[in-house]
Amino acid sequence: MAGVYLAKDAETSMQTYAAASHRGWPKSAIGPTAAVALAEIVNLPDHFVSKAPHFVIKETEWIVWSVCLVYSLGPLLTYTAADIF
Repeated sequence: MAGVYLAKDAETSMQTYAAASHRGWPKSAIGPTAAVALAEIVNLPDHFVSKAPHFVIKETEWIVWSVCLVYSLGPLLTYTAADIF
């Protein structure tokens, strides 16, 4: 099925699709080992491509990405707005 697949609960993603990897990204400054995103979707389940076992959303404009969590085994790095902009 074409579309964006979203799990109904975090456990599905965290244990399978976003499971930590020992490889990470070798050229990355933070060395991420896993990542997961929190998203809000339009509440029109009758219009989704699928509702079970996962939500499949064809219309990407119905998805609002709120938070992206990146897990790392490396040192904690902090940035200020001045570092980014």
